[in-house]
Amino acid sequence: MTESEKVTRKKRIDTRLKSALLNWNIIPWTEGMDTSALNAHAVEEYSTESGPADYALFVKGRSRDGFLVLLKPKS
Repeated sequence: MTESEKVTRKKRIDTRLKSALLNWNIIPWTEGMDTSALNAHAVEEYSTESGPADYALFVKGRSRDGFLVLLKPKS
């Protein structure tokens, strides 16, 4: 049986991001969020010009483009 994309994220990706090796804090995106203080944070459903990203990774207040930003196709 195929699992949904959301279940895949929660079971597989979140688990790895939270692992002792990576130790990322996973938080949901909220409109107007100040990302300047985020460090080792994975922001879920981060808003981008081409639609929400599954995760945007922030280190020292800056997004780490290219590490892990999975974009959903526009509907």
